[in-house]
Order: sequence, then structure tokens, then C-alpha cells
Amino acid sequence: MAAHLSAVVGQDAVAEAAETLSAMIGARGHLVATHNRLADVRDQIGLQEIALGSGDMKPSLQAKKRAEQVVNLVDEAA
Repeated sequence: MAAHLSAVVGQDAVAEAAETLSAMIGARGHLVATHNRLADVRDQIGLQEIALGSGDMKPSLQAKKRAEQVVNLVDEAA
């Protein structure tokens, strides 16, 4: 209203963005469901649960820890 534009201006772009977001949310749900089904299969065939990846640290904490490790290596080399 403040821009004195019709509500139809840009509506197609907003609708497209909303549709894309909806598809991404649906895809995430399918990935979670797949993860859960694979966990069931793992249990059915008697495999143990293992943790892979970064552990429980958030990416920002990992980056900070990595940066600290680099600084420590440089300090030790100096």
C-alpha cells in the first residue's frame, strides 16, 4: 500500500517462492522418514548404531574449534 502498487505486482514471484519452499520442506520430511526407515533396517539386521560426521557440535562451533586448532599449530611452529 505504501508503494501504491497493485497486489498482483510480483504475486507470481511470491507464489513461486512459496511453492519452492513447500517442496523443500516436503523433501526434508522424506529425508527424515528415510533416515528412520534405515535405522529400522539397521536394527532388523543386527548392526550397531554408529555416529559419523561432525559429532554434536553446530557448524559455527566446529569452525571456531578448527580455527583455534590452526592458530595452535601456527603457534607451535613459530
